[in-house]
Amino acid sequence: MAEAGSRRSGAEGLDLHLSVDKAAGSVGRALETELREAIRSGRLHPGTRLPASRGLAADLGVSRGTVVQAYAQLTAVGWLVGVAGSGTRVVDLPVFGSRPTAGAGPDPSPTAVRPPFDLRPGRPQPGDPGARPHRHSGPVFGYMLEGEMIFELEGEPERVIRAGEAFWEPGGDVIHYQAANNLTDRWSRFVVVMLCVPGQPMLVYVEDEELSQRSGRRAPRPLAS
Repeated sequence: MAEAGSRRSGAEGLDLHLSVDKAAGSVGRALETELREAIRSGRLHPGTRLPASRGLAADLGVSRGTVVQAYAQLTAVGWLVGVAGSGTRVVDLPVFGSRPTAGAGPDPSPTAVRPPFDLRPGRPQPGDPGARPHRHSGPVFGYMLEGEMIFELEGEPERVIRAGEAFWEPGGDVIHYQAANNLTDRWSRFVVVMLCVPGQPMLVYVEDEELSQRSGRRAPRPLAS
């Protein structure tokens, strides 16, 4: 069995103790599982910054795209969060199952567990361009809670979704071009439900080559004022 191990990664000096079985079929899925277990077990604490994708790929002996895809998938389901200018970090979720007492912090006992999904609303920071062009394997249904979002799907002109408005996309082959915060002075908030096809990633980034090949399917871009 061929395995790739990562003990310490580059400048971050982070001890990951990952063991990815290259003979298991899907290296990306195995990496997702290892990272998820590291978060679940507490080896990766909330707020921990993960190694850059290029460095981790070199440590594991896998392609950078494999690491990027694993990060994207774990971000989509709420284990990780991308912070502009600060890389990818473990989400800072409240601990459930604890029994705090007056004047004391949360119970640090092993019975305290973290939920596997972050169901808090998405909260892109001011001016955040959002994820780069991508696809979802299944449909996505969303509702804008606060602020404004620039929303663009392949074949449709970009539009602004405002607080109190709903949005959706069919998933599948359709490229999701934009989900950016339209406000530069404050955060926006939305909540989404994503349905994925069993056995397929929830989110897959689209490579530049394919974007170029399908550029004719994108609606004309608005002229800058």
